[in-house]
Amino acid sequence: MATRERRFNGGGGGGAAPRRAGPLGSASRRARACAGAADSKRCGAVAGGMRRGAPRGTLRAVLRRHKPQLRLAASGDLLIHLNFLMFLHRLAEEARTNAFENKSKTIKPEHTVAAAKVILKRSRG
Repeated sequence: MATRERRFNGGGGGGAAPRRAGPLGSASRRARACAGAADSKRCGAVAGGMRRGAPRGTLRAVLRRHKPQLRLAASGDLLIHLNFLMFLHRLAEEARTNAFENKSKTIKPEHTVAAAKVILKRSRG
């Protein structure tokens, strides 16, 4: 009971509240476990791989709703998702460059809007 009162009422100790590990343990323990792991499925995002796949059902439903006459191959929705991710990556890089040019450490909405104009102009066919 004394520990609970001290933790929630801020009494005693004077230091920061003790940190509790999440469901997967501490970050350093996960990083050490994944450092030598050959199996990237075990490590997920820590090893640099994608944790989840593309939301194929949702993407197909949106495509069907907007373009019912369109016929796609089996992996067409994956290519559309990949194209979207590549566009988002280019947009983020351009927005970061705009923020850096304006001597800002954070990417603000005006940086993103300016980047979108440049990227959309560049991707016109």
